[in-house]
Amino acid sequence: MKNIIRYVGVALIIIIGTILSIYGLNNALKQYNFLNSAIKTSASIYQISTEKDGSQAVYVNFKVKNKKYDGVLFLKNKNINQSTIIIYYNPKNPTNFTNGEINNIFYFYIISGIILIIIGIRLILKKVKYE
Repeated sequence: MKNIIRYVGVALIIIIGTILSIYGLNNALKQYNFLNSAIKTSASIYQISTEKDGSQAVYVNFKVKNKKYDGVLFLKNKNINQSTIIIYYNPKNPTNFTNGEINNIFYFYIISGIILIIIGIRLILKKVKYE
């Protein structure tokens, strides 16, 4: 019974590690692909408000092919004191835009997942070695 619990635990560690790695890799690739296909432009800032978590909601508008688009960027650790900001928008859907910053949390998921997978494999190898 002890061995079954151990194997289930090790399997869960490997499964969670795999899920974290795939999730992180998938989202990091989505960011990378978006920025590679996005078009860079300047957007006018018409309002800035500070959120409860300390981030700033930056309300912007910009033009694409003489059509005006409005939206909001949520920025952390930035003090915006200018009237324009550089954004990157999806040419097929200009309402989908970003300021071009990479969200590094996905790299944390990838690394955490790899560490869990390595721990799980080491536990399996350790068990095999002592049997």
